[in-house]
Amino acid sequence: MIRNQAHGSPANILDLYAASDIPETEGADVLRFKWGTSAAHVTGKRLASAETVTWLDEHFLSSYADVKKALDNYWLGGVNHVFYHGTAYTPKEDAWPGVAVLCCCAFYAE
Repeated sequence: MIRNQAHGSPANILDLYAASDIPETEGADVLRFKWGTSAAHVTGKRLASAETVTWLDEHFLSSYADVKKALDNYWLGGVNHVFYHGTAYTPKEDAWPGVAVLCCCAFYAE
């Protein structure tokens, strides 16, 4: 299964999103979410995903209320499958890459 964020490509945006198994979006604008979610809807795909809440505020300053507000907008925009960017699991005891390679990883992995 391939998730793809097709925005920014020089072609028909709906066709580009529809070409992937799971159209994926990102950002904070509900209308932008519709590029991916509309492609999923018109092509009968069950999932429309989003890379979510990657940068709501400065590191370690986002509250759970901030996360909920952002996720509510994704649900309203038609997203039904969310991913948190940079949250691949790495045990704390591993020297490399460790949980804090990206600052956002440390926030979500703890």
